[in-house]
Amino acid sequence: MMRTSLLAFALAALLGAQTAKPSAATPKTAKGASKTKPKTVPPEVKPPVGPALAKAVVVFHTNETAKSAATLLSVYVLRKDGYVAAMQQSVVGDPKEMELKTFTAVKTDLGKLRILIQPKAEDVWRFNCTLFLFWKDNTVTPVAFDNIWLSERNSTFEAALPGS
Repeated sequence: MMRTSLLAFALAALLGAQTAKPSAATPKTAKGASKTKPKTVPPEVKPPVGPALAKAVVVFHTNETAKSAATLLSVYVLRKDGYVAAMQQSVVGDPKEMELKTFTAVKTDLGKLRILIQPKAEDVWRFNCTLFLFWKDNTVTPVAFDNIWLSERNSTFEAALPGS
């Protein structure tokens, strides 16, 4: 009998089970009361948050065909959830640089760059651009996009930003 108890104890220890009996008598639950113990909820684990976006600038290089001055240009930096992090609109004929209005509390959850034109007549614009993301920790992230062309039939360019 003693051997069986020792063998059972050793087996339970190997399997990680506890064989010790509680030191005090377990109180019985009243009728209708729940027998389950309240669950403990682990604290929410949030990923580390990087610096906030301080400024965004787009530098354009027109290739063959310039944009008409009558065509409205809109540039958006979108967060991963689809909300606008930075934006600007302009009707400059051949833009060289555009500083975007940056909204507060934007962290590193950026998702896409969207460039949109709204021509009043026929317009074709072929260009390269670089988006410079300036962060509040004084770092800069340049993101280049090449061989883009927009027209009245193809009025939107959209591309994912690194890390999205």
